[in-house]
Amino acid sequence: MAKKRTHIEISDNAIRAKFHTQADDAVHATGAGVEWMNRLVNKAGGRDRLAMRLAGTDDKKSRAYKSQRDYISRIVRGGRGIGKGKASILSKAARTMAADKVRQKTGPTKVKIAATWKISSTEWNGAATGEFTGEERETLASLIESGDHDAILDMVTNKYGEEFAEQMLDVIDFEGIEID
Repeated sequence: MAKKRTHIEISDNAIRAKFHTQADDAVHATGAGVEWMNRLVNKAGGRDRLAMRLAGTDDKKSRAYKSQRDYISRIVRGGRGIGKGKASILSKAARTMAADKVRQKTGPTKVKIAATWKISSTEWNGAATGEFTGEERETLASLIESGDHDAILDMVTNKYGEEFAEQMLDVIDFEGIEID
């Protein structure tokens, strides 16, 4: 059984940037907002699909859809940044799309966390990986949707290896998460 380790502190901004579920001030700047919105549009499968998801309707004639479509266009053009209120809505949409992708996948879902790890008294720069199937995959999807980054980190490190999970003390520099 894996030893219960103390809570791992990771910068929220680093995690949000890598999960593309930001709520930090950097994204409110026009340039960063354009880049982030373009990634979100690509994940959604286009502006129309993202607008439908945000509006909660697939009726392209509805006021809600048109409002969301115009908002997305203004950000992509660089005409405005993403406000804090809208950032949390977009963040939730990004998490939901990522969770849906995990749920719809057939076969194992691979998760890779790249970071600089503090192992015992040494630092190691590398990636911890884990494969999840069945009930574990559903748990992973739920954690992605809720934004519980610490629990995702625990799942992956425990899957990577019990010895690694026991010896890992901290994440020094969080580089990114890939979900395939």
